[in-house]
Amino acid sequence: MLGMAKRARREHSPTEPGAIRTRLIWAAVRAPAIRRLTGVLVLLGGCCFATFVESAECTVPGSSVLNILANVTTCGAQDQDTARLPSGGAAVPVSTVNLKEGNAPTAFRDCPNCPEVVSIPAGAFSMGSPPDEAGRSDIEGPVRRVTIAAFALAKSKITRGQFAAFVSETNHKTDNDCYTFENGEWNDRINRDWRNPGFPQEDNHPAVCISWFDAKAYAKWLSEKTGKTYRLPTEAEWEYAARAGTTTSRHWGDDAAQACKFANVLDATTNTKVSGAAKLDSHACDDGYAYTAPVMSFKPNGFGLYDMIGNAWEWVEDCDGTNSYGRAPADGRPSTLGSCHYRGLRSASWLSTPANARAASRNSGVALIHGSGVGFRLVRTLP
Repeated sequence: MLGMAKRARREHSPTEPGAIRTRLIWAAVRAPAIRRLTGVLVLLGGCCFATFVESAECTVPGSSVLNILANVTTCGAQDQDTARLPSGGAAVPVSTVNLKEGNAPTAFRDCPNCPEVVSIPAGAFSMGSPPDEAGRSDIEGPVRRVTIAAFALAKSKITRGQFAAFVSETNHKTDNDCYTFENGEWNDRINRDWRNPGFPQEDNHPAVCISWFDAKAYAKWLSEKTGKTYRLPTEAEWEYAARAGTTTSRHWGDDAAQACKFANVLDATTNTKVSGAAKLDSHACDDGYAYTAPVMSFKPNGFGLYDMIGNAWEWVEDCDGTNSYGRAPADGRPSTLGSCHYRGLRSASWLSTPANARAASRNSGVALIHGSGVGFRLVRTLP
């Protein structure tokens, strides 16, 4: 009646048998007032990764919350052909990246104020995570071989200053509400947006409280401004670029405690300075930032890309983001499986746990909704 669809995913908690970890990923009409009026409840779970409101896990006894849901699915429910390794359990092949000596990725801009992009070479890689990877979710499988054509990707997430220039030039309107983590709770709050996400930012911080449609509008504007084609990356392109030829759970290796050299994630500073963060599963390190950090503050990956993990989640073109890879394209195209009211999110944010801050980690969100941990970066197509 209110134009709202709700989905819930549940999982029996390994620490409290019989309890249910529940979360709602919801799609609402655009009007923020209607969303707030309905009192939509957003709860987090640990298995299938929630939209923006990550990591704030809640345990609900029995099924009291689930009684209000129209659709209930078991967390980790898969297509019948999912969650298996290729060819009867054979070892996952290593990534193949066409990086010849003297042909390393190069960076360029199409205009003085355009985002700097890095040329990513064509290649192939194994997308997803093996069953024994720590923090893995079933939606990260089955591991499959994906071929990627050459493209260019923004060196960093689009910054607050870059997004402000777009808004100033186009008079683009954004909603005056955003899901923010304040006083230990995620809530949709009015007077919160990319200008004021609930914490201080400078123009060199990633733009957050950005919807999928905001990101698409920015890409369209930049394409018209430069005469080149800018767009959101596909999930496959994003993971290929994030891995940069590696096969470990993160581009620096498998040790989550090393994250603070490479990424802005949930850490000691966040635990100390952000109310409610201490109850979450933190990285055992300190990156020095409670909320977002200036882009390119940490070490890049092998392609020279910054913040591919952490700082802010990034929208991708693909629909949903909670479907398994069983029938997804193997040539780098976006997946159209599932509901396109939901769009994929990759990367992790300043409030992301070790389970979420991995190259294979997947998330999704309603395309209309804004979150203080959600931004974007763009692909620039190559001739």
